[in-house]
Amino acid sequence: MGDSSNVDDLAHSLEELIGDHLANLTEKLQRDGSISELADEVGRLNDLLISYKLRDELLERLLDSETPEVRRTQIRETLKAQRMRVAENRAEMELIHARSHAILDRSVRLIATIQKQIDKNAHAYSGYAFEKCGFCDGLGRASEKQCPVCRGNRTVLVFQPPTKCPQCAGCGKVTFDPVTRSSSELCTACRGSGWVKSIQKRN
Repeated sequence: MGDSSNVDDLAHSLEELIGDHLANLTEKLQRDGSISELADEVGRLNDLLISYKLRDELLERLLDSETPEVRRTQIRETLKAQRMRVAENRAEMELIHARSHAILDRSVRLIATIQKQIDKNAHAYSGYAFEKCGFCDGLGRASEKQCPVCRGNRTVLVFQPPTKCPQCAGCGKVTFDPVTRSSSELCTACRGSGWVKSIQKRN
């Protein structure tokens, strides 16, 4: 395991598994798979995304010029201990980070599409529908903990048509750092959901 050729094994394996689940979900969605099939596949994919997003957040902190060198060293050691490659070259690290962002974005978009299909019958005549949670960006986790807004459900119930909160631009946070993509304070206008006229999803 100490061989440098094995350092990125876990990240590579995660990407392959996520890719497989995305392909399965897309295929089931196209052939109108059952709600239970879709829900099971989404649950498995989300479990993988939690680990993958943590790696993505650590890479963001490494790329952030404000991160102290002591913290950078800790992050590198954490990634290496998890058999995830840490590029010494900043340009290469940015490419790895961009790739992980693209995978996360694709996954979240597909999950949101499927979640809408799963939940649409429950609120067909209420004027509300489920949309991606702004605070956790649809992953159900925030700062390595369960999202306080959607309580891990990834979506929030939003009055239709959906309107992004103008105060936080849909991110659910009072202040939003585009580099670290993080903040712990909930937007007071939308209560962290990222949407106006929204209510929190049921537990």
